[in-house]
Amino acid sequence: NMRFEWLRRESVQMYSTVGVGLAAHFERAEGRCLPMFDVTFVGLSVGRSFYGFLEIGAGCAGSARIGFGFRFNDKK
Repeated sequence: NMRFEWLRRESVQMYSTVGVGLAAHFERAEGRCLPMFDVTFVGLSVGRSFYGFLEIGAGCAGSARIGFGFRFNDKK
């Protein structure tokens, strides 16, 4: 994954991301690997330690994502 932050303030960040990887599926003697991708065109994160986010993108994670999280390594 690569993240490009184009607005970085104390409690608000706007960003874009690009991710590439492989998905593997193995069943008995057969297996296959498929390329996977994920792109966030525009992402918005609000908050510091506890934060909410909204993302618009494409790929394996869907086209619209909303949620919240907690950062354990907040330096301030």
